[in-house]
Amino acid sequence: MSDIHQLLKESIDKIAGQWVAELNTVRNNASLLEQQVLTCVTKAKADITALHDLGVQVAEEARRGQELCAKLSASVEQITGNTIGEVDEIKQAAE
Repeated sequence: MSDIHQLLKESIDKIAGQWVAELNTVRNNASLLEQQVLTCVTKAKADITALHDLGVQVAEEARRGQELCAKLSASVEQITGNTIGEVDEIKQAAE
């Protein structure tokens, strides 16, 4: 083989090696990006689940608050002998 032929083959091998190195870099960067995206998605799912759970708790507390107000109202009605509607009428008459 001639020296020129050998130099051409070595040059092609060098170029191919550079391409492979660059492709490996792209592959590694893509893998890192994939992991970042999956981490972000996992966190978003966890945040949505936490917000949903909090919403369920808030709804339960609101329901319990309504029940408590209804019980207290009934107790006040028993003490005064007046319903809330009657109390409102008494207030309006006094004004």
